[in-house]
Amino acid sequence: MLRHLMKRRKMLRHLMKRRKMLRYLRKRRKRRKRLRYLRKRRKRLRYLMKRRKRLRYLMKRRKRLRYLMKRPRWPYRKRKELGLELSVNSPAGVQE
Repeated sequence: MLRHLMKRRKMLRHLMKRRKMLRYLRKRRKRRKRLRYLRKRRKRLRYLMKRRKRLRYLMKRRKRLRYLMKRPRWPYRKRKELGLELSVNSPAGVQE
């Protein structure tokens, strides 16, 4: 009888240790997962910031180019005399 109790207590202690260990491992796994996610997010954020900066620069450049394209090279009357296209989208100074 006594031996049985001893065995049982031993088993219980073993199980408790095991449960503790498992919980510890689970938490560690969770923490690692979160850290990995954060690391990746940080990396991605850095990349996105750089991309956003570059995009802003490109957009400004494109806007400036569009403005330059639309700006008439000659005054309206002179263009009419030369028989050039007067549409907004064509680069005005280019003849066919």
